[in-house]
Amino acid sequence: MSSTLEAIERETSKLRPEEQLELVGHLIHRLKASKTKAEDTRIDPLELYGTCNGLWEMDAQEYVNKMREDRF
Repeated sequence: MSSTLEAIERETSKLRPEEQLELVGHLIHRLKASKTKAEDTRIDPLELYGTCNGLWEMDAQEYVNKMREDRF
């Protein structure tokens, strides 16, 4: 356990039980909010379909084949 976490634990042990419960409630609320934000930033690959249309000068399979040839 990190020294910061240990210090926080020592300080929170000085709180009354109802204050500790209130603190736990705040922490849970914060964690749920951050989890929701992380989930909101996920990108559905299907949303990207077609966004690079015309970007490549050749077919994708041709490109892969050429890259393989260049490696050898």
